[in-house]
Amino acid sequence: LELVVSGRADACLWDELSFLAYLDGHPLADLRVAAKAEEALAQIVGKDYLAEFRARAIAEVYTYGIAFYGKHVKVLCRKIDA
Repeated sequence: LELVVSGRADACLWDELSFLAYLDGHPLADLRVAAKAEEALAQIVGKDYLAEFRARAIAEVYTYGIAFYGKHVKVLCRKIDA
């Protein structure tokens, strides 16, 4: 559990009771998932994934940032001018 909290775990498989116990001790899990979805949107712009759309003269692109942790899911959508 310490590796997960510190962000050093590459993968983690938990049963439902372990996950619920984690949420009891970490009530900000929903906020963290939301922040990760925001990071996903920022990555699209930061790594210039829109270059292909510009090259094809596509002006508007809908981007999606999706993050999940167990039953906590956040999906963000933004329209960006490519």
